[in-house]
Amino acid sequence: MGFFTDTSVCIGCKACEVACKEWNAVPEGTGLEPACAKACPTESIQFGPVDELRERARQRVGELQEAGETGARLYLDDPDDGISGGGAFFLLLDEPEVYGLPPDPVVTTRDLPRMWRHVAIAAAGQPRSARPGRSGCPRWRWSTTWADRGGRLMITNRAVRA
Repeated sequence: MGFFTDTSVCIGCKACEVACKEWNAVPEGTGLEPACAKACPTESIQFGPVDELRERARQRVGELQEAGETGARLYLDDPDDGISGGGAFFLLLDEPEVYGLPPDPVVTTRDLPRMWRHVAIAAAGQPRSARPGRSGCPRWRWSTTWADRGGRLMITNRAVRA
């Protein structure tokens, strides 16, 4: 199940936002429609099986493009995009940035395994005297600096005078 939002008919009334606060989760198989989709007066939010929604959305994009709306596009409908398709996608009439959306979305946790691997490598590379519970040279101590450089974890190890 997923969501498809057609921004070409959305009037910006925010009824969906109000209704969403009242709805936490609709169990699958209950046949119930989420409150946000029910509350939308223009039916710009549609809920249902993702494959059916994709088909409907692609038809709508075709209709809009035939009518001269050359900027019409689907956002997040591709299963091979940076977030693996997601369960919600949008019909946009302009670039994603105009709507406050990232142009090339990615799952922010996708790099966690690589980052933890770097942490493990850095920890393994520390001298035994720098590890907790070990007695080391009283004149030197091991300093580790962590920094996030544009989504990349940078780890610097160096010996400094105590």
